[in-house]
Amino acid sequence: MSIAQLELTAFASGALLPIDAVPDPVFASGKLGSGIAIIPEDGKVVAPCDATVLLAPSSGHAIGLRCENGIDILIHIGIDTVNLGGKGFTTHVQAKQKVHAGDPLVDVDLEVIANAGYSAATPIVVTSKISAIEEQTSGDTVNIGDPLLRLIPVKRDAAAR
Repeated sequence: MSIAQLELTAFASGALLPIDAVPDPVFASGKLGSGIAIIPEDGKVVAPCDATVLLAPSSGHAIGLRCENGIDILIHIGIDTVNLGGKGFTTHVQAKQKVHAGDPLVDVDLEVIANAGYSAATPIVVTSKISAIEEQTSGDTVNIGDPLLRLIPVKRDAAAR
């Protein structure tokens, strides 16, 4: 049995940044998973696919999602922004909530991040085991809803079900 491929759309509008260029060694090293980052031009962060919210801390700095095909992803809004304790973040979702691509997840005041001296680079990483990630972007910037990544899941062995 195989799991369907998954298309993720841009969860924010802004400049693209390769994951290895994110100014945080854990994200840049790929320890949390493969992905890409967006440097947002406004404070809107939306669902990149239909999913169930796994993680929505009150700090608003991160959202964990389980996509419809079972792949888990993490969107981390800014670097070290957990230290803001929720200041500048408005979370629109809670754990176990179903969301559709484009639904608002978090609004963030980018000025609060900048004034605190943090980077607004916002990585999206795949935390599930997958066989490949293909970038679907053709430029240096994206708008919310633009094709971003195609996730190709590991094929499940029928005997492992």
